[in-house]
Amino acid sequence: MQFSTKNKLTTHSHPVEWLQALLPTSSDTPNGLSLDQWTAFTNMKAFLAQAGHNIYLGDFKPFNTTETKRFLGLLLLHGLSPSPRISYKFRNQEKDPVNGNDLVSEAFGANAEKRYKMWKTFFAVQDPRKETPSMKTHPNFKVDPFLHHFMKVSMDAWDMGEVLSCDEQVIGFTGRHQENSM
Repeated sequence: MQFSTKNKLTTHSHPVEWLQALLPTSSDTPNGLSLDQWTAFTNMKAFLAQAGHNIYLGDFKPFNTTETKRFLGLLLLHGLSPSPRISYKFRNQEKDPVNGNDLVSEAFGANAEKRYKMWKTFFAVQDPRKETPSMKTHPNFKVDPFLHHFMKVSMDAWDMGEVLSCDEQVIGFTGRHQENSM
């Protein structure tokens, strides 16, 4: 209840409002995780790769947090409604009635496909100056801070409600198991 009050959420809130409450949006999270920081890491990675000089000659400009949020939203939309290529979503529905999306086309505007390729090339959720640990000991190194944040926030957001029903619930277990022999 405290989570929904803090984030001004009700049963009538739009699903996007619930998702935004779960995403890190400010640097006040314990580990400094935020969309602002992801944007800074993305720009730093582009700077270290000399974007605009060695790659994307003269065409590159730094990303802002709004763009990062839009591109993450695009990835979420593509996960819910897949297209053969994510770039098809940048077309309006008049040009591509099956895969096109008027909202995406309007939000990203002209040159969206090239900008998306740039963002995808440089997107980073970890400081690119940080040494990458062994994949054997840290397989989720790049996304660990986000996963820890999401685990904490999702537990705060979970509200069991007044009534819990388990009537007629069937749980099936499949797979191998080893019987204990006595």
